[in-house]
Amino acid sequence: MDARAGGRGNAEKRKTWALVLMGGGARGLAHIGVLDNAPVEAAKKAGASVTVLVDVHRHLREMTPGRLRHAPQIIQRTLDMAGAAAIEDLVRRADVVFRVPLDIDTLDFSSPEKIIRAGEEVAAAGLPLLKETLGIRRRS
Repeated sequence: MDARAGGRGNAEKRKTWALVLMGGGARGLAHIGVLDNAPVEAAKKAGASVTVLVDVHRHLREMTPGRLRHAPQIIQRTLDMAGAAAIEDLVRRADVVFRVPLDIDTLDFSSPEKIIRAGEEVAAAGLPLLKETLGIRRRS
């Protein structure tokens, strides 16, 4: 979980926010997911003053050089590294980031309960940060 205080104004001022899912899907941004995995800038251009990014992509694992023996493996690893660097650049633009730790392939739909539970745990842990960032206070 991560937060940035950039752009915070008067806490009394109503904030417009957008939930940005890695790969698109939120606030009508699904079509952007192909070209922009984390359409934070698009959400801001659409009027969001606070962006919340839910990051569910699998992060790169360390790999010893001995495991890269053939040109296709080296090319794939190079592309994976470039993609990971691009995603981290996009993530840095969000005001709040929820990272859901998943170790599954993109097209693995065999354990939806596990995925949902991981997301719920991250959301519950991040709720205080989200409320603070949005300027939501407890009622007395």
